[in-house]
Amino acid sequence: MSAAKQAFGELGERIAERWLRRTGWRVVQRRFRSGHRDIDLVMEREGLIAFVEVKARRGDRFGQPVEAVNWRKQ
Repeated sequence: MSAAKQAFGELGERIAERWLRRTGWRVVQRRFRSGHRDIDLVMEREGLIAFVEVKARRGDRFGQPVEAVNWRKQ
């Protein structure tokens, strides 16, 4: 992955985290890694833990971000 692509992805993660924090979520872990798998954000609110996959896109040329979260990511 190119440095520019990685930087753009990290920017998307920071934007998502900021929005989640404003809506009452607390960061438990950023960029959690387990073997070859990763979770962008692990968040908590009122005892509920959420595993967040962030997809940053510059446009919809390749579809909506939700379409990039396949069964493996789910």
